[in-house]
Amino acid sequence: MGQRGPKAKPTELKMIQGTYRADRAPENEPKPNAPAAVPEPPAHLDATAKKEWRRLAPELFRLGLLTKVDLGTFEVYCLSYGRLVAAHKSLRKAKTMFHEYTNKAGATNFVARPEIAVIQKESLVIKAFCAEFGLSPSARTRMEAPTILPGGAGPPQDEKNSFDGFLNGPRKQRLPGT
Repeated sequence: MGQRGPKAKPTELKMIQGTYRADRAPENEPKPNAPAAVPEPPAHLDATAKKEWRRLAPELFRLGLLTKVDLGTFEVYCLSYGRLVAAHKSLRKAKTMFHEYTNKAGATNFVARPEIAVIQKESLVIKAFCAEFGLSPSARTRMEAPTILPGGAGPPQDEKNSFDGFLNGPRKQRLPGT
């Protein structure tokens, strides 16, 4: 019997979301090494998959979610994305969602084109990947990412330098009873 409950989130994702608690963290959680730089896409990927790799890999690397052991999972995602796009292009070229054929009795039947099954399958793979790495829209609504300013500085500490202070000016302090 498998483990119960929802899948555990990676520690890095919990830290980004602001939900990390040291008292609940595993004591000996493996910490895979990050690549020295954003890795180049594997040569066997098609052009669409390579383009997706180059689009997402830098952000996942920056967030600490793309380590050496995650590269295979990320590669599967990119391959899946490439197949999804290819199936959509093929379906668009066919200009129909159904394939017509005539059976032995001479009756005309319609069957869904094979591209539809590919699209459905690859969509599930992509959805699973997004859940693993916290990239779905619902995961982002629960995230509370730290503010990083140019140069790696953290969020501004005083209100007059904050973005809100910039837009609205410093808040006036209210006197007691007013």
